[in-house]
Amino acid sequence: MKKQLLIALLFVAGSFTAQAQITLGTEHLPQLGERYSMGIDSQFYWFEEPAYDLGPGANKTWDMSVVQTDGLYGSSYEIASAGSESASFPTADLYGPFQGREGYYFEIDNDSLKVLGYSGQPYADEAPDLEIIAPYAPTQTMLPPGMTYGDTFTDSYAFYAESGPFTVTISGFSVVADSGRINLSGTIEYEVNGWGTFTTPYGTWDVLRVEQTEYRYSEVEAFAFGNWQNAEPYLDGLGYDTLKTVMFISNTELEPIMEFNLIPNVSDPTAMVAKPRFKVPDTLIPIKNVAQNNVQMKVYPNPAVNDVSIEMTGFDTGEYTINVFNLLGNVLIQEPVYLSGNSNIPLDVSRLKAGTYLYNVMDANGNILATKRLVIIRP
Repeated sequence: MKKQLLIALLFVAGSFTAQAQITLGTEHLPQLGERYSMGIDSQFYWFEEPAYDLGPGANKTWDMSVVQTDGLYGSSYEIASAGSESASFPTADLYGPFQGREGYYFEIDNDSLKVLGYSGQPYADEAPDLEIIAPYAPTQTMLPPGMTYGDTFTDSYAFYAESGPFTVTISGFSVVADSGRINLSGTIEYEVNGWGTFTTPYGTWDVLRVEQTEYRYSEVEAFAFGNWQNAEPYLDGLGYDTLKTVMFISNTELEPIMEFNLIPNVSDPTAMVAKPRFKVPDTLIPIKNVAQNNVQMKVYPNPAVNDVSIEMTGFDTGEYTINVFNLLGNVLIQEPVYLSGNSNIPLDVSRLKAGTYLYNVMDANGNILATKRLVIIRP
């Protein structure tokens, strides 16, 4: 009897352990209207510090609740046409941040997301007027769904771009170029080499540890003094480079729970240091041009079949519109409502096919106050 009880307990313990190991779903892939909210700690951390134990492994407990929120970065994913250079990316569905940068264009491809390229300033510090439009060929696939512990994924991207006149300034010395051309290619390797739980000051999540290694070659030439010249002496990060990022990714959140861009320490190149970036609640970053920053919205049941109730709290009294739309931004249901105090709004979703949708609430001035995800199932 005792032996049978021991076997049963071991089976139960093993079951709970297996349940903690997650498989990456699609929640880390951005959808239209979703917000991207990250905190930044200005302090460098020794990445291999034993007290943090941020290394790979199975059934790990990572704890970085020591980080401080010294800065905040927030943005949102918008319809591609919101980007000023959307005409250069005709198949793009979304426009928004990518690893904290603005100006990237994305295409939704079934259950994956492709980076089509970007427009902007690749060397904003040294050459703030060097602006380019850079369509990728081939395009880059963001970390795909379905990955779990032990999986790997490799992808490549490249672009060639030309620019107009720009100025490069290093240590107070400026060079004016009549034009420029940029050639860049890269290979990105993802390795899922750990799983467990990760704790920050804002919560604890089940995560996968994903190590991203990017092998990149970049070349910038400037036409100055009547000749094409290599700009490597003036711009950082040119030539061959290897970039390493460690991410802890949840299957329930858009942002990495925490990520580290590793760089060699100046005094000891074998030791890696990093400034952590981490997920923070959206409420820490105010919504631009919207006075109602404390609104909350929740739908239940979710997943739903035919009818849902939307619980809405913190809204000012007035007229609003509830929109339900697909992942391409097409509005499928639009329901005007009048709110006075906390409310529960019934909504018929029986016309929707099984799948994932988004819903938001918009005030009378057209400001989107909140966006959430809704899953429809069919028996």
